[in-house]
Amino acid sequence: QESAGAPRAVSGNAYPLRMEANREAAADALDKAKAKKEAGDFASAIRLTEKSIKLSPSDKAHAFLEFLKKFGPDSDCAKGVTRILQAADHYAVLELSSGADDKSIKRAYQQLALKVHPDKNAAEGAQAAFQKLSEAFSTLSQPAAKQEYDAKLRFGPQRSASAAGPRPAPAGWQYSRPQPPPQYRSAGWQGPPRAAAAGAGAAPDRGVGSKVELLREIAQLRHELSDAREQKAVLPILRAQLKQRTGDLEREKTGRQRDQSQWQELQRSWHERHVEAERRLRESAELEAQLRRVARLDKGELENLRVRHDALLKRQISL
Repeated sequence: QESAGAPRAVSGNAYPLRMEANREAAADALDKAKAKKEAGDFASAIRLTEKSIKLSPSDKAHAFLEFLKKFGPDSDCAKGVTRILQAADHYAVLELSSGADDKSIKRAYQQLALKVHPDKNAAEGAQAAFQKLSEAFSTLSQPAAKQEYDAKLRFGPQRSASAAGPRPAPAGWQYSRPQPPPQYRSAGWQGPPRAAAAGAGAAPDRGVGSKVELLREIAQLRHELSDAREQKAVLPILRAQLKQRTGDLEREKTGRQRDQSQWQELQRSWHERHVEAERRLRESAELEAQLRRVARLDKGELENLRVRHDALLKRQISL
């Protein structure tokens, strides 16, 4: 009979079997989580991945959970993609106000491209968001395209008179004179004089062609007026761009003047240092000459100078 404190014989193999069962259940949960992710159910995918990690932690499960939280519908990456896809215009895509300058447009595009590029953002719709972002930058970075786009935002899409020209008359269209009401028609009335004359083989009325040309000129003038209005709408934008460009040129001119003054100051400083160096060279040359003269004195002159010096000292002492 076994004692109460002795371990059971089966307990040695129970723990490995349970670990193996947990690993299988964790792998099955991870596979289900991936299937849920492909189906678009990120909430269930996150729940099943957390279950897999709880059963048997693994690097694959942790990496997949981090991927779901980083690129899921509630993540910042997915929200950025959704914002771009729902943007109403190119300025909203770049998070800029209308009339932004080229530097702001380029800086905003570079910052957003790093966030929504498909190589860096695996959220759903990142490819379409990046294409929309590229289209917005391509339009706003070109002055002519930007000018046309700004005009469309203000007045809506209109047909330009310069591009389309005068509107042609429909096929088979002819001018006809208005017919009088029935109560004013006579018994032998056969329609407009032009139709009656054409039926009789007579020449057409000469005044009809001039009226048709007049209507065409009126249509052309309307298109030219529409084009002039568009150009007038773009004029404030061009003025703002001109003002900004003038400011940039003034700042550039001020910077050049500042650099030129600094260069002149450096030249003056260098000239002063050069003059000081030449003066010191002359002084050193004079000292060297004096040293050479002193070196050429013979010993007798040095002895006489020493005696005279001693005599002067004694005289000063005696005084």
